[in-house]
Amino acid sequence: MIGSRTPYRISFVGGGTDMAVYYDEEPGMVVSTSIAKYVYIFVHPYLDPATTLVKYSQTEMVQDVHDIRHPLVRQALLRVGLSGLDINSIADIPGAKVVHIKDFLAVVAEKEWNAVRAAKALKVSWSPSKPNFPTHDALYDHMRNATAMARSPERAAGGHRI
Repeated sequence: MIGSRTPYRISFVGGGTDMAVYYDEEPGMVVSTSIAKYVYIFVHPYLDPATTLVKYSQTEMVQDVHDIRHPLVRQALLRVGLSGLDINSIADIPGAKVVHIKDFLAVVAEKEWNAVRAAKALKVSWSPSKPNFPTHDALYDHMRNATAMARSPERAAGGHRI
């Protein structure tokens, strides 16, 4: 799964002049900034490789990427030649944030209903990963062959780092 947290951008003047359709013909300049509001996008392979699922304020399920109604998603997928994906956005839910720490994934928001809406909009599937440790049979050999690491004096004496 690939996740992205991107701040919203606000253009004060010159909006659109950074688009090729304009700057190929005319000079232009954009004054913009980002704000502390974010769009979260999560992408992972869809269960059916022949189907693409896109969820934003609407849900689209298509067999052909050309049939996606959202113009930015459609063009991005066509440009890179991808399909068979599950793409989720929770940008439309006020105050919703995604917390991802190791194997923990949660949605938080100031209002419980917004967290529930965001959690329902977010579809996550975990793919199997290689175990962090060797099998039980090989654990002894793994530990005996591991490279020794120096300990700090506090930890060697049983102290804890703060």
